[in-house]
Amino acid sequence: MKQVSFFAVALFISLCINMHAQEISRWSLADNGGIVWQINDRVPHNDHVEMSGKQLSVVLRYGVDGNGAFTLSRSIVWPMLRYQPNKTHDNIIRRFATNVLDWTLVNGLPVTTQERVQKITLEGLMTTESRLGNSLSLKRTLFPSTSKPAYMEQYVFTNTGNRDLNIELPDVNMRYVTDAETGIYGAYYYETKSSQKGVFKLNPGKELIYTVTYSAWKVSEPAPVLDVATELAARKALVNELWTKLVVETPDPVLNRAFAFAKLRASESIYDTKGGLMHGPGGERYYAAIWANDQAEYVNPFFPFLGYQVGNE
Repeated sequence: MKQVSFFAVALFISLCINMHAQEISRWSLADNGGIVWQINDRVPHNDHVEMSGKQLSVVLRYGVDGNGAFTLSRSIVWPMLRYQPNKTHDNIIRRFATNVLDWTLVNGLPVTTQERVQKITLEGLMTTESRLGNSLSLKRTLFPSTSKPAYMEQYVFTNTGNRDLNIELPDVNMRYVTDAETGIYGAYYYETKSSQKGVFKLNPGKELIYTVTYSAWKVSEPAPVLDVATELAARKALVNELWTKLVVETPDPVLNRAFAFAKLRASESIYDTKGGLMHGPGGERYYAAIWANDQAEYVNPFFPFLGYQVGNE
């Protein structure tokens, strides 16, 4: 019992120390319960964060380059889409570095080189707020589905000028298929797909919403039906549920916020396997299996105190 307490406390303290250092250097506490990085001249800078749902996990390697533009690479893991010989790490993991702004035109001109990120927020999902020239703003929202094998990105363009803008959005529709002989369940599809395409007139003060989804499924089964707005609401509801339960209040607001993030990360990383719900540490390696130390010693005893039904199950 002493050993378990020591490791748990040591891990928690190291997280808090790291958040203190991050706060001093780049991050501050956001009013909504997350943390925010107000971009200044101290770029380039890169970081990473993992988010999970019951059917997948995504590691976002993100940053702001020397010109002030957002950079992003996504590593997506589908833990239940298994390969031979069906050992711990034999699942689909793919990395995507697509930037839809590379294919987006405003009044016939590319906007990629015009992006200047203003701030990045982590609050159980990632949001970025940018300027694309003098008359257009962009807000990205990046998050995993809570229950489906999909990771999603929502792009909201807002005309902040006094003239109409013509925005040309690309038709992103790329589907891959894996080798059926290597898959435990035959071949798998994985797909990147956008919500719409074409030329849109954006009047002053109006916004245009464009979404891109990354999903995977067995060829023998139908593709998942995805509604980004519904999935975004579900993700926000999950974060709110976890952050409003077992709230830690100490004189140190950074310590309190670190505990809120720890609750979320411990609770979201549960996967719906054929053997039932299983917790996984993540990190692009440890999913959908039994981890005797991490689960039995650390996270399992925590869930009854949190009152999270999925964790208790």
